[in-house]
Amino acid sequence: METQPNTSQRSLRQNSIYLLPNSFTVAALFSAFYAITQSMHGHYETAAIAVFISMLLDGMDGRVARLTNSQSAFGEQLDSLADMVSFGVAPALIAYKWQLWHSGKSVIPLHLSTAPAPPYAWHFSTRLSEKSINAGLSVFPVRPQPH
Repeated sequence: METQPNTSQRSLRQNSIYLLPNSFTVAALFSAFYAITQSMHGHYETAAIAVFISMLLDGMDGRVARLTNSQSAFGEQLDSLADMVSFGVAPALIAYKWQLWHSGKSVIPLHLSTAPAPPYAWHFSTRLSEKSINAGLSVFPVRPQPH
């Protein structure tokens, strides 16, 4: 009877360890969402800082997962989703709201002013998809990210 509580405590501890790196990933996702909302209100400096915080949290989640030996397929997919929002969608929306949205009110028609933002997010998503597909390979082609 003493081994059963020990086993349940061990499984609870092992399952709890998986929450640690995923909590960093979710925090990065929330930071990216905060960046998007701040850009909607015209607080672009705060939005840029929130994207930077997402970058720091994104770097920490992988390190924590390796240190605790808690890598999982779920964590990899969650990290890819958070990366897409943090470094694909959020910067595209911030750039759109900061510069491109205002140009739609002046000389450039609105449908043309929205054109640069979606390709950035699309390109980032295709890079993440390529990385996910080729994750089983030891070497995969890397294309430079536009800056």
